[in-house]
Amino acid sequence: QDFAGTGCTSAPQVITATSTAEYLSTPGFPAAYAKNLQCTWVITASSTNAKVYVEIKFLSIEECQYDYLDILESGTSIEKLCTETWEPTQTYTSTANSLTLNFKSDGFGASHRGFLLSYKEIESPTSMVVTEEHTTTMTTDSETVSTVSQSPTSISLTVDQTTTDQETVAASTVS
Repeated sequence: QDFAGTGCTSAPQVITATSTAEYLSTPGFPAAYAKNLQCTWVITASSTNAKVYVEIKFLSIEECQYDYLDILESGTSIEKLCTETWEPTQTYTSTANSLTLNFKSDGFGASHRGFLLSYKEIESPTSMVVTEEHTTTMTTDSETVSTVSQSPTSISLTVDQTTTDQETVAASTVS
């Protein structure tokens, strides 16, 4: 479903993200957006264990003090975007299973083209705990003796696969 130009009513537009990328834009995109807009979209993953992945494809918005796209999670702004702060293909991944997007335009100045973004649901990172092992090998003339011992320290690995091309591995030591 195409939600381009929706969300500019008194109630937020609630959208369910799936594993298929969908698109969202300002009303009338790619033409200039109207003045005095207040648009809100709440994008929620279909699974409570999944996250929402957003990629800003295009952004042309007046200075942030006048018009902006605000990305919020749990009611807290994580990024306020306008043309002066945007970098091509900026991406955001929720830490929970939803993101809220607020677009605001004032009643003054020139309108710009707005934004185009894609969103989809991604699986939550897979975590595993690997216990660190130490192997000691001693060799004498007649035999080789190996001992394996486990230390009380373990290593926690998190693999976050936001796209099929990109994989991030983070490791932290747990005592």
